[in-house]
Amino acid sequence: GRRRLVGRRRCSSRAAFAEAETERPTAEQLKRHFIASALPMVGFGFMDNTVMIQAGNAIDCTLGVSFGLSTLTAAAFGQ
Repeated sequence: GRRRLVGRRRCSSRAAFAEAETERPTAEQLKRHFIASALPMVGFGFMDNTVMIQAGNAIDCTLGVSFGLSTLTAAAFGQ
């Protein structure tokens, strides 16, 4: 039969047609995917902010005081 190149592999035109007929995800599937993808990002954001605030405070209280640095300069060192 007739063949065509899809990407780097060869497949029959029938297989390429079957790939084009995939169903669109339902609203429920999209919602579940969104929640499953967003939840870890939100958790990481809270943890990252907590660590950065604590580390920034430690740098400000030690190096900032020792060298007379402003809070913003100490934050730049923490970054």
